[in-house]
Amino acid sequence: MFRYRASGTGASDGDITGSVGAAATIARGGSGNTEFMSFTYRPFTAGAYKATATAPVQSATGFTIIAHFKPDTASLTGRRTIYSDQGGGGIALDIVDGRMQVQWHDGTGYQSVTATNYPINTNWHYVVAAVTINSGTPASSHARIYVDGQERIDVSPIPGAQTVKNSGQPGCVAAECDGTGSTRGPVGEYFVGRIATAEVLNYPLWSRSYLFSQLNDGGWYAGLPSYFDYTPAVPDTRTEVNRTKYRRMADAINEPQGGNNFPQFDDMRTKVTRRISTPYLNDGFVYQGVSVGTTTTPNDTMYMVGHYEPDPDLEEGMVIVPEVDITGCATGTCAPKVRRTYRLVSATGAELYGVHPGSVARVGNILYVNSLRNATTGIGGLLRFDLTAPRTTWHPADPVTGRPAIEDLKLVSSNTSLCGGASISYDSIANRMYCFTSGARLINGFNLNADGSLPDSTPEVTWTIPAAPYTQGGYDYQLQGGAVYHPGNTAGNPCFVLHFSGGESNPSALNNFCPSTSTTVAPSLANALATNGEGVVVTTDGMVWGITEGASKKMQKVGSSSIVLAPWVWGIPRSTMGIQ
Repeated sequence: MFRYRASGTGASDGDITGSVGAAATIARGGSGNTEFMSFTYRPFTAGAYKATATAPVQSATGFTIIAHFKPDTASLTGRRTIYSDQGGGGIALDIVDGRMQVQWHDGTGYQSVTATNYPINTNWHYVVAAVTINSGTPASSHARIYVDGQERIDVSPIPGAQTVKNSGQPGCVAAECDGTGSTRGPVGEYFVGRIATAEVLNYPLWSRSYLFSQLNDGGWYAGLPSYFDYTPAVPDTRTEVNRTKYRRMADAINEPQGGNNFPQFDDMRTKVTRRISTPYLNDGFVYQGVSVGTTTTPNDTMYMVGHYEPDPDLEEGMVIVPEVDITGCATGTCAPKVRRTYRLVSATGAELYGVHPGSVARVGNILYVNSLRNATTGIGGLLRFDLTAPRTTWHPADPVTGRPAIEDLKLVSSNTSLCGGASISYDSIANRMYCFTSGARLINGFNLNADGSLPDSTPEVTWTIPAAPYTQGGYDYQLQGGAVYHPGNTAGNPCFVLHFSGGESNPSALNNFCPSTSTTVAPSLANALATNGEGVVVTTDGMVWGITEGASKKMQKVGSSSIVLAPWVWGIPRSTMGIQ
């Protein structure tokens, strides 16, 4: 796919069309980070994708080039072009003898920065090159290259003059081009391999946007501002007409290791040891809940729940629950994989919308999802789904990528008087379901039948959460997730890990609450986690997993240096937080 992002230039929407070696038009949109249609572009050898429209950069600020590609061995020797619009000016992203290089013209000649000490190989790679121009304060200019989520080089100040000269040439992907207008054609420096995405922004991204290793073999993920994919050849406009909402979903998910991907949040850096990128986010899916259960071995399966939220203040759409194999993720390197995905529908098969799911839990063959109530349909509260019931395929499997089918899971019951608050959590030791209500600060516990069903709507236990965690650091916090655990994983009085959100510009926090010990104390476990914190779960294999939202355009519109736009499931060992 190739797309160009304009910022305040142009006025029209349009599709990017074309083929290898053929002319194409890049339409520039209105203000902000306008998204465009894209096309699949692989494989090829001595071809190039080119555009007849010039794609200028803004020399006053800088530029960003983003690419997701898989080079063949031939592309690891010599100079191989990923993107270039050079011709007496312009910019480029190249592979030079297996190292990533960003290049630009400063009016006197070409300047470049190369990540010399970090060779790439023939795997899929996700590269971001961002050049920040600051002519008034040259010492604050930067040329950075990120490879697979890690910063590999940062040169400051940038070499040469503090400016970028525009070339006036259309851009080319996968080859260096020459000529002008429609006669411009590929002339050399051919990339050999596969390119999934090439993207040019006429402004530099702030670094925290891409400090994430988000892409695995062949997959697409949210995590860069306004990063969305669309089905090729389907018209799209800013008014959402003919938007293809649900296609181009991620094929896989990954779990990058290491502890430095959240530099602005102390506890993310010092306590988080595991991260799992969330699937199906690139077209506005926003995740709200996470839970862990058992399929073949304890704690081998993660469930996530999210809803479609394409634009600020639009009605929430489809609700999905991916089921993910996380075998080994608590103790070592693992390769999470989506086993199946459920699309939640009503008893008549209608897509659930406007229910705003809060969390998810599996109990036996029952899948529970709690949600806010849709006043139009009357559906909401504690939603029950039967995993043994016949299911229809809403979206077929993709044999090329191995992505499983998306199956419709029909609603069995909707108990609107239960669990319409922040979260639910299943207590496997006591066979009890806990509901957390943020506004009322309540935890209600309901004993379940042997098969996991709810016998009645009368709670067996009720506790009130202390007020202190809701006003941490002078900010008003909201309870977004709660998770039950038993100290030592033995039967006895339960405790709860509570996940509080500080809103869209403040860190989220974890607090511990053990009502059998004290109903007035809820000590802090972590207070500098990523913003937009949502669900949380505590597992018997020693982990606390939490989920953040951030894929919606609303989150992106609010974007600031303190917001992690990339949604993640993060993991912190229970021992790190002192809860055994």
